[in-house]
Amino acid sequence: SGLLALAEVRGMRYPVPVDFYYDLPGGPHLLYTSWLALNVFLVVTAFLATSITSPLRRKEEALTTSENELERSCRELEVLYQVGQALGSTLDLDRVLSLIAENSARLLHHTACSIRLLNAESNELQIASTYGLSAAYLDKGTEQSTLDTQVLQGQVVQVFDVSTETRIQYPQEAQREGIRSMLSVPLPASGRPLGLL
Repeated sequence: SGLLALAEVRGMRYPVPVDFYYDLPGGPHLLYTSWLALNVFLVVTAFLATSITSPLRRKEEALTTSENELERSCRELEVLYQVGQALGSTLDLDRVLSLIAENSARLLHHTACSIRLLNAESNELQIASTYGLSAAYLDKGTEQSTLDTQVLQGQVVQVFDVSTETRIQYPQEAQREGIRSMLSVPLPASGRPLGLL
C-alpha cells in the first residue's frame, strides 16, 4: 500500500475512487459476498487439511509402533533360534547356559546377566554362568540374599536403584560394577525352583 501511495503521488497511478466499487454490477454486496466466500473457502480448506492430517499422523504413529514391535519380535526369535541351535548342536550344559546368559542380556538390552542354580546337596545358590560381569564382582561371594529368597519362592523382582535397595547382599560392589538396576526371575522346573536368572 505504501508503494501504491508513492505511485499515486508521482502521478504514475491514478487513485481509484471508492465509489468505483459501487458502480460495479452488484455494487458493494458483490464485494462483501466475494470477501465472505473467500473466508469460507479458507476456513473449509484449513478444516479439511486438519481432518486429513490428524488421521494420517495417527496411522503413522501406529505404523511406527508396529515396526518397533516387529523388530523386537525378530530379535526375540533370533535369540530363541541361537539357543535352539546351541541345544541341538551340543550336550555341553555350560555352553548352553553361557548362551542363555548372553542372549538374555542382549534381548533385554542389559549389560550383564548371571544364572545361579541351586546345589542339590547343599541347597545353596551357585553361579552356573555369567555374561558381562568382571571376575572381581564374581569373587565377592554368593551368599543368598532376601531378594534371592523371594525369587526362589516364585516372585519376579525388579530393583530400580541398587544404591537404595536393602534386599541385595552386596550393593557397594554392584555399584562399582556399574549395576544401577536389576531384574531377577525364577527358573522353575516341575513345580520346584532350579535357580534364578
